[in-house]
Amino acid sequence: MKILVVDDKLETLDPLMVSLKNTGYVIESVNTYKKGEILALSNQYQLIFMAHRLCEFNRISHMRNRGFIQPIVVLVESLTDDTMISVLDAGVDEVLSIDLDQTLFISKVKSLLRRTSKRYQRSYSLGSIVFEPENGIIRKGKDIISLTNMEIKLMEYFYYNQNITLSKTKLMAVLWGNKDCVDNNLEVYISYLRKKIKQLDSSVVILTKRRLGYTLTIESKS
Repeated sequence: MKILVVDDKLETLDPLMVSLKNTGYVIESVNTYKKGEILALSNQYQLIFMAHRLCEFNRISHMRNRGFIQPIVVLVESLTDDTMISVLDAGVDEVLSIDLDQTLFISKVKSLLRRTSKRYQRSYSLGSIVFEPENGIIRKGKDIISLTNMEIKLMEYFYYNQNITLSKTKLMAVLWGNKDCVDNNLEVYISYLRKKIKQLDSSVVILTKRRLGYTLTIESKS
């Protein structure tokens, strides 16, 4: 598998890149966002690492809108909730600290790639829209909206549990496993997914059930 690293301080990532290469990944690197975007859109990479300082909102959104659906991981020097939330809306899939234990770092990379590779050619009709998890999109007619990796997991779980109220605890377990996570992170993903569904003028809605959780359902339009 090929991984692209986009960072203007590549020398700080040498230990991580060596670990990735020793694990069997093919690593290519560039030091500017523009070079990274050109290579990313060639669709030859299964994963992209990008430095947080290069991860401006409009840049990542631009890549997503141009059809790049593979996972994007933002690398930060200091990982905080504020930092994580600040890049979610841009369409990234994971935020990792460059100081993270290398064994754990590699495990997270493997997990992310494994989830991506397990998507088969499927499409699900849901009300007036079609959900394609392997392509990372929802669509209605000719209108197509790209989803992040987390949004795909969330959408797929909602699909299999339509009209069922899902607790925050359950949804957080689906997205993050046993990793500690604050409610606000889940609410952010729910909000982004709602906005994308709404962009398609769809009958599909995610309802908030106070103190209970969330329900995906199809509303009849009178």
